[in-house]
Amino acid sequence: MSGGYPVLELSAEDLRLMLAAHVHVGETSMNFQMSTYVHGCTKDNYHIIKLDKTWEKILLSARAIAAIDHPTDVYAVGSRPFTQRAVLKFANYTGTTAMAGRFTPGTFTNQKQSTHSIAVVWWLLAREVRRIRGEDTRLHQWSVLPDLFLYRDPNEEEQNTEEVDDTRLEPALPGADIEAAETWGVEPTMPVGSLGDMGIAAASYGPVGGTAGGWSNLDADPTETW
Repeated sequence: MSGGYPVLELSAEDLRLMLAAHVHVGETSMNFQMSTYVHGCTKDNYHIIKLDKTWEKILLSARAIAAIDHPTDVYAVGSRPFTQRAVLKFANYTGTTAMAGRFTPGTFTNQKQSTHSIAVVWWLLAREVRRIRGEDTRLHQWSVLPDLFLYRDPNEEEQNTEEVDDTRLEPALPGADIEAAETWGVEPTMPVGSLGDMGIAAASYGPVGGTAGGWSNLDADPTETW
């Protein structure tokens, strides 16, 4: 499918990425029509898929998607939770329509691969679609990393958060007792002096102009004028 062009051949970097994501690991069962795509079988009866064949299918899919006049007519489907992030990212970078969630059985073909494998294949497909359209060049690496297509389990993140031990706040000042500050009813240890101890006459703080009357004096007529 590369057409003999070296620029379209599977690069060593993409090959290492696919191997790290276990894209080459298949299922235990195999249809006879898949025999040309299978390299061999492991001791656990898992079939090993030829990655060069997988790369050819990615290029074929990218050419078909890029040939569509209206990208929104292309649907990227992922029903399981660990596939929805890759589907949404693919639709975002290619302008296609995402269908993240359940759909009518039999409407689309099924994809039964691991979490990392799904993310890497969708990332490779999105990158090739953009390159064929001319939106990106093959001379430079795509700035979008495959990690953005990878599903992150929220339960695992919550578990990592709970493992962090909560430490008690230390006193702000050395020797300060936080518990003692909460006993508001305790009498102060420092004696409070009177006004006389400070050299201030208590009589100087009396009411101006004589003794102050009660509230009944408010209704009395003023005895002086301005």
